Amino acid sequence: MTMLQLYKRSSHLVFISIIFFVLLLCGQSSAFARAQTNGDLPSKADVQSQLDALGKQKDLSALDKLVQQDLIDTLATLDKIDRVKEETTQLRQKVAQAPEKMRQATDALNALSDVDNDDETRKTLSTLSLRQLELRVAQVLDDLQNSQNDLATYNSQLVSLQTQPERVQNAMYTASQQMQQIRNRLDGTSVGDGALRPSQQTLLQAQQALLNAQIDQQRKSLEGNTVLQDTLQKQRDYVTANTNRLEHQLQLLQEAVNSKRLTLTEKTAQEAISPDETARIQANPLVKQELDVNHQLSQRLITATENGNALMQQNIKVKNWLDRALQSERNIKEQIAVLRGSLLLSRILYQQQQTLPSADELVDMTNRIADLRLEQFEVNQQRDALFQNDAFVGQTGRRAH
Repeated sequence: MTMLQLYKRSSHLVFISIIFFVLLLCGQSSAFARAQTNGDLPSKADVQSQLDALGKQKDLSALDKLVQQDLIDTLATLDKIDRVKEETTQLRQKVAQAPEKMRQATDALNALSDVDNDDETRKTLSTLSLRQLELRVAQVLDDLQNSQNDLATYNSQLVSLQTQPERVQNAMYTASQQMQQIRNRLDGTSVGDGALRPSQQTLLQAQQALLNAQIDQQRKSLEGNTVLQDTLQKQRDYVTANTNRLEHQLQLLQEAVNSKRLTLTEKTAQEAISPDETARIQANPLVKQELDVNHQLSQRLITATENGNALMQQNIKVKNWLDRALQSERNIKEQIAVLRGSLLLSRILYQQQQTLPSADELVDMTNRIADLRLEQFEVNQQRDALFQNDAFVGQTGRRAH
């Protein structure tokens, strides 16, 4: 049995034990929840009214100041209860919507298989202008970036769901201790504590209600954990497949762009080899010499274009590879941060992190492309200077004399 299989098995056992723990804790707290319902708690308006009344007094006694602080803490606790209940409602809705989202992701994933073959796509792209192709490349790059961002989000959410049982166990243990402390104080069984102020008792009851709301939220999160994980897995499968499709589409687009650019460059070079206006002076040795230079520059331009196209396509592939590597590294770091208490999984993730490839050898890729672009620019300038007919003929005439 591998380390990862051992961890999955142990996680399953932990999940089962947590369920029993939650049921036990909920059973213990149900009596207190029945005894202390939200109807027994004051409303936020009532608490605020009491605070306002105290605020109007000129001089507050020491007891008044304690009561004032109790009311402030009670008001903050009631706000927390409302937030937790709202989050629990949103969680219920999220779980209820999960099956429909899974169906949509499944349909979208199946639809990706219904695409044109590469030959048909190349044929369609060949009819587009260079400007149209470049606009499509820019759009696909944007779509690809969004798809990779979605993939990172789904991976992060999956990490959170996969590690949720362990976090719930810790939260439940802490909640049970706090509940016991509150019960002891309300029952008057805490050692060394005096009689409770009415405002202090209300605060403790509000804190107890908050813990009950948090326990209910944790229970609902565990109940929906499996269906939410399954939905996220299917959504991630779709985004992964769509990312692969976009990368392949980008490759076909870049091939079309490269072909279009090379065709234009070769056309320019062909025009430079035998222009109409120089046909009548081919016998002039100086003209022939300059045309030979122009021909060499044109060949350099073609070679630079081919190399630039190849590097540009490789650069896109490298960028996609780096994005995926960085995303994997980020996911691993998140898992390590969440599971600091799980030495086994942290060790596995650390080993995976160490095996991530380094991109140090690719740092000069941009410089190489920039150098080629500069060479293309210089060659174009030299060729254009040679091909300005009036100046070229005048200069040739001066050399002949």
